[in-house]
Order: sequence, then C-alpha cells, then structure tokens
Amino acid sequence: MEAARSEVEQARVVAELAKAKEQLRRQQQRAAATSSRVEELQRQLSPTARSDGIA
Repeated sequence: MEAARSEVEQARVVAELAKAKEQLRRQQQRAAATSSRVEELQRQLSPTARSDGIA
C-alpha cells in the first residue's frame, strides 16, 4: 500500500511540475513581449534611446 501511495504522490508532483513549467514558459513569453514593446516605445521617443530607459 505504501508503494502505491508513493507512486500517486510522485505522479502528483510530476503533474504539478509540468504545470509550473508551462506557467513559467507563458510568463517568459509575456515578459519578452513586454520588453519588445518597451524597446519599441523608446525608439519612438528617441532614435538614440538606450535600453536602460535613459534617452
């Protein structure tokens, strides 16, 4: 019985890990899109705008 419980727990953790990895992937995509948008807006403000936000 203990082995079955351990397998169930392991399956739960594996599923939780997969969910967390997918969530992280989506967050990274949103962060990259936001970063691109910031850079685009900085270029619109000044052709020499730097990536650190200082024009």
